[in-house]
Amino acid sequence: MKKRSKSSATKLPVSVIRRLGTVDDASLAQQYGVNESDVRVARLRRGLAARRRTVWTPENLKKLGKTSDEALARELGLSVSTVGRRRCEQGIAVFGKVPAKKPHRWTKRQLGWLGKLSDVEIARRLDLSPSSVAARRLALGIEGTVSGEKLQRQWKASELRLLGKLSDVEIAERLGISRRHIVTKRQSLGIETPRTRARRQRWTPEVVSKLGKVADQELAERYDIPVASIRDYRKRHKISLTLRARKGGKRWREQEVALLGTDADRVVARRLHRTIASVRRKRESLRIPLVNGRK
Repeated sequence: MKKRSKSSATKLPVSVIRRLGTVDDASLAQQYGVNESDVRVARLRRGLAARRRTVWTPENLKKLGKTSDEALARELGLSVSTVGRRRCEQGIAVFGKVPAKKPHRWTKRQLGWLGKLSDVEIARRLDLSPSSVAARRLALGIEGTVSGEKLQRQWKASELRLLGKLSDVEIAERLGISRRHIVTKRQSLGIETPRTRARRQRWTPEVVSKLGKVADQELAERYDIPVASIRDYRKRHKISLTLRARKGGKRWREQEVALLGTDADRVVARRLHRTIASVRRKRESLRIPLVNGRK
């Protein structure tokens, strides 16, 4: 595999060289019809700082929330997270998302229905979900009913051992009773579902110690955790990304940038000791094509 040398790099017109660092790389490359990666490499070799492109014009700001973040990101040549962050800063809701309802305020009369009417009937009357009604009832220690009959059942020790080990649906099918019976019994004993427990156990001290210090995408790939889950956990615990993490981890050196696109992303990632996702993001942000279309 041949390395890209300074002598083999594309020579840029003098007019382009003079404007390096005064205009963003993408606009300069488009104006003179040259490759953006060549413009960037030339600027880096001269130690010139990048000039940020003015993307958020009044016209583009008006598009936030009018279409999906993904579509707008493609249109403006930005990452989806950048568009989403700007939309949140402007206080604009996600495109197509129905605003969340305000928490229901229970009246004394409505609380009197709990345990006397079924959760489904109360939910229908109050335009709530049956699960939210059941949660309120259980919080008050009130036993549930189905068509006015109490949810009473003599549980065997072997049946109780199934709670939290199998899903509520599986247990209901095995015992031949409704899922509501299972949920009520499990919650009354303070037992988590297997899925809830798995989600909680993924946050090991090692993973938590890296939150905010390592880019969310890199953590997701390293520990097999959805990026959205990592982002939500950070927000709930008010963990901000460091400057290094926001930039996607350790700084890219000129020699590393020169390798982008010379081989498949997974090969370059292995050589640079970086994740495949970070290599792909960096290459795509510089609009560097892959050799022979290899990924």
